[in-house]
Amino acid sequence: MSTEISGSNDFLKVVESLSLIAPAIEDALSRIPPDKIMSRYGAGEWSLGEHICHLRDIEVEGYMVRIRRILNEDRPSLADINGDQIAAERNYRENCDARSAFESLKTARTGNLELLRSLSDQNLSREGLLEGVGAVSLKSLAEVMQTHDREHLTAIAKLVNEFGKG
Repeated sequence: MSTEISGSNDFLKVVESLSLIAPAIEDALSRIPPDKIMSRYGAGEWSLGEHICHLRDIEVEGYMVRIRRILNEDRPSLADINGDQIAAERNYRENCDARSAFESLKTARTGNLELLRSLSDQNLSREGLLEGVGAVSLKSLAEVMQTHDREHLTAIAKLVNEFGKG
């Protein structure tokens, strides 16, 4: 692995956008009263706490594992992760401490970003085989992370509008 930072401006923009999730969640936690962190704004929607617990689990069990396996193995087979199934099995509404989950998410995301920033273009082109998707490079995995973050940030913004103060 190289310590050279990738010269791709587009990739660097993607990586920088991945650093926005923590401040956005921190803002939401500061604006939504503690008694509303597990409140939902509609049927089938998640609360802020559920979003945080899901994002933590996907970061640690999904992205972190995938990034490291792609770097250390030749085209590894990567399991899909069903976030809705994990949320149900772990019963986030009853069993997840949103603030603790947020700290774990921040730590995992910081580590993933440091690693992604350190990669050469050659390493970014390394691939794994993601179940249900096919070949994914580290560069495209970062783009998947970005899309996933945007979806959750949109939902979190709705929660802030519904339950937030100030």
